[in-house]
Amino acid sequence: MKIGVIGTGVMGKNYIRVLSGLQDRCRLTGVFDIDCKKAAGIAGDYEIQAFSNLAGLLQSVDAAIVAVPVFDHYQVAKQCLENGIHILVEKPITATVEQGERLRELARDKNRKLQVGHIELFNPTIRVLKNIMQQEEVIAVDIHRLSPFEERVKNIDVIMDTMIHDLYILSYLSGLVPVSFTAYGSRLHEQLDHVVATFQFANGMLATLTASLVTEEKVRTIHAVTKKAYIRADLLDKKILISRSTNFFLSNRDADYKQQNIVEKVIVPAYEPLREQLLHFIDCIENDKTPIVSAKEGLDTLRMAEAVKQSIIKYAGKGSEQ
Repeated sequence: MKIGVIGTGVMGKNYIRVLSGLQDRCRLTGVFDIDCKKAAGIAGDYEIQAFSNLAGLLQSVDAAIVAVPVFDHYQVAKQCLENGIHILVEKPITATVEQGERLRELARDKNRKLQVGHIELFNPTIRVLKNIMQQEEVIAVDIHRLSPFEERVKNIDVIMDTMIHDLYILSYLSGLVPVSFTAYGSRLHEQLDHVVATFQFANGMLATLTASLVTEEKVRTIHAVTKKAYIRADLLDKKILISRSTNFFLSNRDADYKQQNIVEKVIVPAYEPLREQLLHFIDCIENDKTPIVSAKEGLDTLRMAEAVKQSIIKYAGKGSEQ
């Protein structure tokens, strides 16, 4: 299978790096970027072709990775599908739900695979955490995704760049749709760059998501409170700790003994999420499977992201946006 990469930003370079190591499953044919000099530079590093135009790349591949700025997702992905190319589009699927719906219909009409790059689904920590939470009665979940400000995100808000990861994670971990939510945001730059959203579910579970592009420290954590445990997951360190009560009772209450909780350290498999995501994409094409994160899942997450933004706008006059 011949695969090309469209876009040579941070994620585009990562896709090229990983694809170059999957020679037993695919052939990395080439790359295209509107910055021809940048494309030529990375193409030289990996000894692949730098195409001077998108049409040329699409004539030479079976599948493509769309890793361009989000506002260009629709036009680039549309051109790929119209040329009969399977695509993996970086998150979010498109800039608007309407654009995403059109891509979904086009992919269906052309009988092509459309996978959305919600890479955290392939994070081994997330997968192990889901297995743990399925065995617990969850009371509340608290997710933090914090990062320093970068110039590359100056034209996109923290909801679409960062929180959208955790909106998908929340749906994946809980398997539920929230019945209500509120959101508050602040902006230090042109776009919203610090947002807090709180969700309530029909079973009573609460969830709080905090996303920021203005912190000095990079943080990726998930904490879950359950009836019998407190779970802490660090997505960067790939660690999960579970605190449980020992449920140990002494027959002699006068004994000099203090009960302490047991802390379990869960072993998380070591593999690269991006590699797993790409292998899944290839497998879906070769074996005609539906991607785990198809256009439907990508659109559901985008709708929730837009709803969060609208909630902030709605309450802006009441002091929720600073």
